[in-house]
Amino acid sequence: MQKKHWLVLIVLIFCLLLSIAVIFWRRQTILEKQNFSPSGQLEGNQAISDLDKPQSLSQFPIQEVKGETIQAVEGKKEILTFWLECQIEKINQYRNYPKAPLIAGGWKVLADISCSYFNSQDEVEIIYLPLHIYHPEKQDYLLVGTDMQKEADEDKIRQIAEITSLTWYEKMTETFWGESVAVGKTIKIDLDYPTPQLNLEKTRGAAFETLQEPNPPYTKAILNNFYQTGDAQLLPEVDGKHYFWPVVRYQLK
Repeated sequence: MQKKHWLVLIVLIFCLLLSIAVIFWRRQTILEKQNFSPSGQLEGNQAISDLDKPQSLSQFPIQEVKGETIQAVEGKKEILTFWLECQIEKINQYRNYPKAPLIAGGWKVLADISCSYFNSQDEVEIIYLPLHIYHPEKQDYLLVGTDMQKEADEDKIRQIAEITSLTWYEKMTETFWGESVAVGKTIKIDLDYPTPQLNLEKTRGAAFETLQEPNPPYTKAILNNFYQTGDAQLLPEVDGKHYFWPVVRYQLK
């Protein structure tokens, strides 16, 4: 009988230790998922539960928020802004200039940012943000957030594309954005529909005129739909990637 008691006690102790191990494992799993980065873990349009989803990226439908006053041509004007917070997954450099993505307005992409967020269905979405662009016909050259450079020779741009380093982008964005662009940081995207009054913002009005063309990259109606769903497929697709472009501005959070 005594032997039976010992056996029961051993079983109870084993169950207790097993329960503690399961609780500890579950706690670690939840903590890891709360610090979740979609990069390398989830592909686009894969669902994730509310418990696992970082709350900072839970935003859809996006509501309009009072924006800062901006200096427009006719003077200061208060605007309403729509912001999307997106986690930086990678800074992509296109060293092979001839094969670099060609986005709306005839701009070649020398570097862009891929970033992730969760749409209204709690699925991971990846979109691309032009960072360093060149217009071969106009010979305009722009690192978003800096002054437009004019009459930049295309051969020189090819060389720049080949040698420009990630460190250079980090230093330049820190100088002009106030913070350095880096994987894991949150970038805020101004989702306002670009207008002439916004030309002085950080993209300097690049490609804004394309929205007035017969087949624009996106329309106000498409943008309104995006505010509700966050569906990246609503945005222009170039080389299999969905770009938000033209865009008013970015900010690092």
